[in-house]
Amino acid sequence: MPLGAQSANSRLVALLATFTAMSAVLDAIPMIPGLYAGVWDSWLFVLSPLVGILLGPLFGAVSVLLGSLIGHLVVLRDVFELLFML
Repeated sequence: MPLGAQSANSRLVALLATFTAMSAVLDAIPMIPGLYAGVWDSWLFVLSPLVGILLGPLFGAVSVLLGSLIGHLVVLRDVFELLFML
């Protein structure tokens, strides 16, 4: 296996892990502390188009999906919101 292909795969996994972790943290933090209005009131909703631009449509969507799932499991607000997110 060429060294360049292995490096590219490692870089992709590292980028996915980094953006997934950032998405999970940003999903857990509301925009206005103390006032939460659902999935629309998180920093991830603002940043997800940028993640899609940087990672591409497939890997950006996977990263945001995993990050929002982890963020909703860390700070469980409502079961219906978790189902709505899926």
